[in-house]
Amino acid sequence: MRRDEPFGRVCAPGEVGELCVAGDGLAVGYLGDPELTARKFVTVPVDGQPRRLYRTGDLGSLGPDGVFHFHGRLDRQVKVRGHRLEPAGIERVADAVPGVGRCLVAAHRDGNGNATGLVLFYLAGPGAPTEPELTAALREALPGYSVPDQVVAVGRMPLSANGKVDVAALLAAHPAPRAGRRASVHPAPARRTVRRAGAGRAGGFRGRHRGAGGRRGRALLGLAEVDRSESVFALGGTSLTAVRLSARLGARFGRGIPVSQLNRTPTVAGLAAWLDGLDPAATAVPAEPGVGPRSAACRSPLCSSTCGPAPTWPTTVC
Repeated sequence: MRRDEPFGRVCAPGEVGELCVAGDGLAVGYLGDPELTARKFVTVPVDGQPRRLYRTGDLGSLGPDGVFHFHGRLDRQVKVRGHRLEPAGIERVADAVPGVGRCLVAAHRDGNGNATGLVLFYLAGPGAPTEPELTAALREALPGYSVPDQVVAVGRMPLSANGKVDVAALLAAHPAPRAGRRASVHPAPARRTVRRAGAGRAGGFRGRHRGAGGRRGRALLGLAEVDRSESVFALGGTSLTAVRLSARLGARFGRGIPVSQLNRTPTVAGLAAWLDGLDPAATAVPAEPGVGPRSAACRSPLCSSTCGPAPTWPTTVC
């Protein structure tokens, strides 16, 4: 929908507007928050008929091929490793630390425009904490998933021609580190070696499952290390991550891996154990009920381990 007032006019193809969702699966509202419900759930005329919509806050446009394109947010909210974060909230916490001057939280993004991590820039005044000290203070005050990946003290905030902080210049001067996992958020447990009876013959096959699951999990989550006993969802994975991981592992081992199995065993160790229990000579497992078998020609990275009839999505308008 167009962003100008009055709200409710549908965008023309290619025009950027707010993405809104409608359909039978639309929620009733926010529990115990009638004000937010009234603001986010609106009824507007679409094609001459009243339609109840949910305002997502995402900006998008409809391409000539019928594909929606994401153009960012109406607010500063970003989604990092499956968590929606509000930079302003993190900035308020940092501002409260004695000695911290002006600060700004920005997101590093990959080639597809997805936020891969947060960095907090701050002006260090007299008596200001060091970068590790400020990071420690943030860890005490914020949930682990919202602690910035980088905390950087700067001598000044570069300004753009219109007098605003030049975020692009800050990010360019301080590029994102190589994908790495923050020990404060997901501490790695001490390594243990457990030998089970009868593990000798299948050990190589089991190790192959664990290694492949770990490598693909690290790539999809943007982490340098993945604890094999920790849920990929706790590490920031989303339902889309599960679909991609199932597809890539299925292609790697030549067998279908239902997304529902990853929901049941969401750790690398658990999924490897499930694969260990299958016949190594088997090339497929039964498809999900009601879903057709995966075509050998299907190589889309977004495809799950089974492909069937095209799903029916809620109505989405721009």
